[in-house]
Amino acid sequence: MHFKSRPFANNGKTSIRTITFFKLADGKVRQLGEISNDDGKTWTTEYDLEYRQKK
Repeated sequence: MHFKSRPFANNGKTSIRTITFFKLADGKVRQLGEISNDDGKTWTTEYDLEYRQKK
């Protein structure tokens, strides 16, 4: 699943964010958040999370 924001003001720049969810093995899910300050030409990772069931 992939989400992309509308352009927004960010410390004097215009940025775009994406959030992507990946289904992993053993019921885990990865959430990757990235940001671009050049209209999507390059992306920087803001966070990279992994979710798993509490046991």
